[in-house]
Amino acid sequence: MPTKDRQQNELDRFHDLNDLFCAVYEDSDYRFGELHLAEHMGPDEYPDHLIDPPEHMKGEWTYHHQIPMVLHPEKGALLLRTASLCDDDHPLSLRRHIHETHKELTNLEWKLRHRLEGLQFWSDRPIVMGVGVITRETCNDRLRPKSVDPPVVIDRNALPNFASHIDALFDYYTSPEVEPIHEWGERLIHVITTSQERLGSFIDETSLLRSYNEWDRPLDGLVKPAI
Repeated sequence: MPTKDRQQNELDRFHDLNDLFCAVYEDSDYRFGELHLAEHMGPDEYPDHLIDPPEHMKGEWTYHHQIPMVLHPEKGALLLRTASLCDDDHPLSLRRHIHETHKELTNLEWKLRHRLEGLQFWSDRPIVMGVGVITRETCNDRLRPKSVDPPVVIDRNALPNFASHIDALFDYYTSPEVEPIHEWGERLIHVITTSQERLGSFIDETSLLRSYNEWDRPLDGLVKPAI
């Protein structure tokens, strides 16, 4: 078992959510990976609205938003990102980082929904999809922006039980209107992970686990695997 000092160091230093996913979700029913959400733009445009490119823009460059995701056929899909302090940040800066990351994620969620709803199957079907902000710091109520509800922020103290907090986040975004999820959950995962032309490429758990194994599985034993 890792020592207490190693637990502190590894969990305080980690910056790659994909490592955390591998340690928690390997050999589980959860899918995980990184969606490179494609956005076509002209040469002078900033990535803002995800829409089908008009004819005159086709052939222009494409921006790929890299979005870590956790998916489950009976729970839905979550877009996740980290928001942590830099070495020279004031501790109160964490509130701003969380606010900005949450705003960015909700915008990306809208873009992803917009693309999915352009497909006939999803045009009038509610989807369980939400966002979560992960931070290596301890985040009390003073540091959490009022615009971000408590379940949406998973802080340093929650990381060892990451899976249970993610499940609580899935529950937070689930309502009677979107149940039963199991009737369409597999299809949602399939379209997110395979629709390269529509959404962009999805780097799945197979590739991430290969990389994680090469780095000697640094978070094993520090976080509880999902059941």
